[in-house]
Amino acid sequence: MNSDGSSLGNPCRAGVGGIIRNSHGEWESGYARAIGHTSSVAAELWALRDGINLCIALNLTNVIFELDTKLVVNLVQKGNDGPSGNDVIIADCIEGLQKILRINIQHFFREANKCADAFARRGALLPQDLVIFHSPLRM
Repeated sequence: MNSDGSSLGNPCRAGVGGIIRNSHGEWESGYARAIGHTSSVAAELWALRDGINLCIALNLTNVIFELDTKLVVNLVQKGNDGPSGNDVIIADCIEGLQKILRINIQHFFREANKCADAFARRGALLPQDLVIFHSPLRM
């Protein structure tokens, strides 16, 4: 599962998105969401939470989460070490991850996250809240 947040400024209008592929790299599902005005870190956390919830809805039991923001990887792996304004969404992510049997959360470089980034940018421009894609988009 690759996720990404996109803030058109910091803070500014933001969206999130992501893609879930199977172990062969084939499309499973995608998502995009408009989240209003927020910071880039909050957008990244929203993207992860939506991805976690979609994995749970799809009954996935073994998931590798790839994020291009090291700060978010650390927040979720180590827990929140103090008030940050993102406490609730961090707790939501940690709680959701506990519902998936086997997980691996890892950082990888932004250049390898272009598909999730495209969904996040689309999300920032959506007139509605959350959209789940059941087949690949032509962008």
